[in-house]
Amino acid sequence: MSARQTAADRWAVTNQKLCNTCGLIKPLPEFTIRHTGKRKGHPMSQCKACCVKRQTRNYNADTYNRVTRPYQLKKKYGITPEDYTRMLEEQGGICKICGTDDPKGPHKIKTFSIDHCHDSGSVRGLLCNRCNRALGMFEDDLELLNKVTKYLNDFKEI
Repeated sequence: MSARQTAADRWAVTNQKLCNTCGLIKPLPEFTIRHTGKRKGHPMSQCKACCVKRQTRNYNADTYNRVTRPYQLKKKYGITPEDYTRMLEEQGGICKICGTDDPKGPHKIKTFSIDHCHDSGSVRGLLCNRCNRALGMFEDDLELLNKVTKYLNDFKEI
C-alpha cells in the first residue's frame, strides 16, 4: 500500500487532516477537495483559512493595477486600460443603463463592469455591478426582457 493510499484511508476513517501551514489537525470540511488531476478527491495540503491568509498576504494593489488588470483587460475584452478610461469618460463616468456613478461592485471594487456580447465578444459599454448582473441573469434575451417590461407596465396599471 502506498503512502498516498494510506493517507486517503486515514482521512476516510478519521475525517481529519493535518494542515501543512498552521500545523493543526482539522476536520476535512476545512480543506478544499481537489476536483481534477491525479489527486482528484484528495484534500489540499493547506486548510481554507491558511489559503485565504496566503492570498491576502500576496495581494498587492500596485502590482494588480500595473500588471494584472491590463493583462486581464486585453485577454478577456481586447481593450487597454486607456480604452477603459476613454469609454468611462465618453459615458460621463456613469453606468450606461441606470446612470449611477457608483459601480457597487463586490469587495469594494471601484471599477465599472465591462459589458460585452458573449457571442461576438465585442464590448458594449461599462455598467454598474447591479445592471451587469441583471443582464447576465436574463442572458441577454431580448424577448425575455420585453416580457419583463410588459409585466412591470401591467403591474403599474393595477
